[in-house]
Amino acid sequence: MKTILRISKLYFFHLLPKNLLSRIVGRGASLTRPKFLVCFAIKVFSAVYKIDLSQAQEQSFSSFNEFFTRRLQPEYRPLDSDPKAILSPVDGVLGCWGKIEENTLFQAKGLTYSLADLLGQKPEYEQWFSEGDYMTIYLSPRHYHRIHTPCSGQVSELYYIPGTLYPVNPFAVENVPRLFARNERLITLLENENIGKIAIVKVGATIVGKIKVVYDSVESNMGRSLVHKTYQDVSLERGGELGKFELGSTVILLFQKKRVSFPEWSEKQEFQYGEMIAKISS
Repeated sequence: MKTILRISKLYFFHLLPKNLLSRIVGRGASLTRPKFLVCFAIKVFSAVYKIDLSQAQEQSFSSFNEFFTRRLQPEYRPLDSDPKAILSPVDGVLGCWGKIEENTLFQAKGLTYSLADLLGQKPEYEQWFSEGDYMTIYLSPRHYHRIHTPCSGQVSELYYIPGTLYPVNPFAVENVPRLFARNERLITLLENENIGKIAIVKVGATIVGKIKVVYDSVESNMGRSLVHKTYQDVSLERGGELGKFELGSTVILLFQKKRVSFPEWSEKQEFQYGEMIAKISS
């Protein structure tokens, strides 16, 4: 019976018009009228996912998206004081992490995907992160959904890769092959003087209306064309805001070889934005 249910669920994922559905939900979440319906949706969502709105900077929201991408009061997300600490860019749950061996990353037990596929078959990107380190963090609906920088640096490139929009919940991650390399991605390439290049890969998902960044108007779920842009004078401070998910998804961090080290984390470790997830190697 479990096998039949699993196959049925996967079949449903494949048939679902994922990109269209995500655009429709994204537009609906941006509506400001009728006000009573917006307030009702926020109230129900907050109750179901136990959202603590006392941490938010604002207590009133004009749309569901405004509520979902709410900013938090700084005292609730202090930045780790160790100058060698790499910060979690989001609130989320740790997935797979470790070394990128033979240009392969683990998605879940028994499932892998290639670095080349994740990075849209850009040879220079693959070369930069070959044999480096990676970390995957999943944002569930209950999490804070703004994205921040794990360290200070210069934004050197943006790369938008269109794709499908499978869910990124635990069931999908454990059952859909190459999930992160099939879904659309919005990649920010950050350069730090101590650890070199860092790729912040923001992965789209079903019902994620948009992924947005603060340094450009490019956003996800925008069409079927690749977008590649370079920058000269875009600096972001450590822990500074990088972008946001309009509904939940996943961030994958890529580091160059021997630049960072990971503590002994456990699977499904919970992180909050600003906490230490890795350290700069000596």
